Amino acid sequence: MSLDIWLTIEVETGNKPYRATLFDGNYTSNVIPMWDLAGVYDALYDSAGKRAGSLVDTLKSGVFHMRANKADYVKLNPQNGWGNYKTALRFLIRFARACRDYPLAEVGVWK
Repeated sequence: MSLDIWLTIEVETGNKPYRATLFDGNYTSNVIPMWDLAGVYDALYDSAGKRAGSLVDTLKSGVFHMRANKADYVKLNPQNGWGNYKTALRFLIRFARACRDYPLAEVGVWK
């Protein structure tokens, strides 16, 4: 199982609106304990329909916590090898940057 999360925005084309995808990411759900510890679970899994900008502070805080407490997160690496601290942090950074860069975008989630 995995998390699919994306950012879209409606663009006026002059004829009919077009929904453009600004970010599209996928990551394994095996790191949910990491997302919980970082305080970003809700921002990732329960944010459908929200504006990306409303998630920025939470995501930045989560990135900071993960960087400052690496050892705590490495202990949570999934036993099955699907996902790990390094790639989970990289995914979170990418999503946080996209939310910062596209604050008016709408978040979509499939879990």
